[in-house]
Amino acid sequence: MTDRDKILLLIEALVEEAKARGLSPNKTYIQKALYLFQEAFGIDLGIESFPYLYGPYSPDSALLTSLAEAQGLITMSSDPEGYGVHIETTKQGQELKKNLDKETAKSVTKLAEVFFKAHKEIKEILPDFTWSEARLWELIASVHYIKKHDETSDPKKIREALLRWKPHLKSADVNRVLELLKELE
Repeated sequence: MTDRDKILLLIEALVEEAKARGLSPNKTYIQKALYLFQEAFGIDLGIESFPYLYGPYSPDSALLTSLAEAQGLITMSSDPEGYGVHIETTKQGQELKKNLDKETAKSVTKLAEVFFKAHKEIKEILPDFTWSEARLWELIASVHYIKKHDETSDPKKIREALLRWKPHLKSADVNRVLELLKELE
């Protein structure tokens, strides 16, 4: 199995774990999950991310998500109300996911659990955006990006940097996001 094939299985596993917890994985979820998988767990996926509109973005992640769909591991469909793309797993993807090594599978579960905990607290973490899981994924990955690239754990400095980059997240509870991110260490 090639490294690329492992990443495609990782995408399927991330979607499956999210769905098992009642989350609605979409392209933003995959972008942020792959970013955190690489950056928080230190597992080199060969994905380069840079600051963008909805937090760290990687053209590599976008391409790999499309490849996972092309290979039949996931399906993507447009939201009928126009709010992004829904992602589902396939039977083929679920079968192939069994080929993931135990350490990777454990990390997928750990990451999905952090997203799930954040989702349960969405009204407290993002009081102005209770309707949007995508904003929550954006916030979590953006806070991690700032913490890593600005080399600071000071919540005040992270909040200031977040507001410069993303003023629409002014109500975000940065302290709680930092607590959740500690679970990935």
